Amino acid sequence: MKMTQLLLAALCVFLLSANVAIAQRTPPAAPRDRPAVCTQATFAAYKALPELEYECPEESTSDEALMKLPARLAGIRLVEKVLGTFDNASWWNADAEQLNYCEIHGRAGTLTGEEKQKLKDGDYDLKVFGDRQMRLIMLRDPCYATGYSGANGFLMYRRGGKVFVTQVLDGYASRVANSVGIDFATLNGEQLIEISTANSFPPAFVSYYFAIDPKTNHAVAKKIFGTVIPPREPFGSRARNPRRAGA
Repeated sequence: MKMTQLLLAALCVFLLSANVAIAQRTPPAAPRDRPAVCTQATFAAYKALPELEYECPEESTSDEALMKLPARLAGIRLVEKVLGTFDNASWWNADAEQLNYCEIHGRAGTLTGEEKQKLKDGDYDLKVFGDRQMRLIMLRDPCYATGYSGANGFLMYRRGGKVFVTQVLDGYASRVANSVGIDFATLNGEQLIEISTANSFPPAFVSYYFAIDPKTNHAVAKKIFGTVIPPREPFGSRARNPRRAGA
């Protein structure tokens, strides 16, 4: 009897996993051999992203203390507020990858050979990911893990002409350049948001899952298989329970 129950439980987990795996997903990211160009239309829609700014402590401090630094928290709130003003339809309709190219190139046109090489080498930060309704914005943190691309991630959700901003990655760092991505799936009629991360040491790949709260329009950590994701992870995969703008 016990063996039968175990087999049934295992079968349920397998079927649920398969349901997630075959869920409807957005089209895969464009291949890297696509022309690296900033079109005239995208450059017209381009808008410079805010930068997280605060004064780094003069004395060495722990990561936990840095995360709670009042000046840092105030800087993050300001970033959220500015991102909330990105409500122009042309910016949302623009291709996210091309928006990154426009920032790199500084004008409309194809990236130069040097720019393409630096992009390949990871010398440029890719900051904008997503589609016309949801976008992940990755912004450098001036004080956290600066040698390992220390950054913070913000999920922007567009609905009814308004933009709702939730911080979903807090003090993220990795030895792999441009190691964060976003994808979407549907599970039991609910849209899931997957934020994937990569690093050069185990765990090499970690994904965090969110859903949009229909009452607040902000991202909330999604509970899957009885576990709230994202958990607290070691260096290189740090993510925290999302904090919405103004909270």
